[in-house]
Amino acid sequence: MQGPPESAHDWTLSAIEVDRGGATATIRFLDCGSSPAALLAEGLRRPTVNRELPWGVSGSVQEMAGPVTRSDGAVWLDLCIQSGDAVCVEARRFTWLRPARAAALGTSAADGPSGPPIVVRDVPERGI
Repeated sequence: MQGPPESAHDWTLSAIEVDRGGATATIRFLDCGSSPAALLAEGLRRPTVNRELPWGVSGSVQEMAGPVTRSDGAVWLDLCIQSGDAVCVEARRFTWLRPARAAALGTSAADGPSGPPIVVRDVPERGI
């Protein structure tokens, strides 16, 4: 991954891990090539995850909006899952985690298009 993806359509949402005490959430995906990707929400303010399955069972991402910085400084992410469910996360900052092997290949670790609240950090692959 060379920074935040332009689209997460058809990625698989594999896990959402919330550390209430640490005020973080890790949203784990498998991209279309079955490679792991993860988005870390730091300064977690409001995680909302519903699982009503109005369109049937699915873990695939239909659409991802954000992370986007609002006028009040909060950063939010909305995921629409192909089951019809929604995942909405509000935090102080989001960081895309990518396997360190991507860094060895010379891919970029620049900030995302929405500015400093969204960054990319290289981590050991087992950390994704």
